[in-house]
Amino acid sequence: MTNIMTNLIIVFLLILVFFVGVILLQIYLSKKENKWSGLILPIVVLFFSIILILGLGAYTFVRTPENMMANGEIIEMAASGGNVSSAILMVITTFLLLNIPTVILLAIYAANKDTRNRRRALDKMSALDLE
Repeated sequence: MTNIMTNLIIVFLLILVFFVGVILLQIYLSKKENKWSGLILPIVVLFFSIILILGLGAYTFVRTPENMMANGEIIEMAASGGNVSSAILMVITTFLLLNIPTVILLAIYAANKDTRNRRRALDKMSALDLE
């Protein structure tokens, strides 16, 4: 039992270190002068969420045999994913949940962009004062 608990703690710490590293990387990239460098991680996360949504669609509408005859011939095929409206709701909900990290990374980018713009304005004002 203690071996399982130790493994869980190690996995939790590794995941925590990964997320802290991603946030620190986003802060570093957002502070760069190039405006596109701060958008790299949000775009990557958005790209992966779109790929996962497309994969979800492939698994939602998989057709499986529901009724078979005695000799093994398929009489009827039915979608295992349920009706279309519940599948669309599931895709939208999953997309929104997968993009929570995108929103967090964009918020970090926006906060650092405001700080960078404020610093530029102060630099311009001090340069004008020196003239």
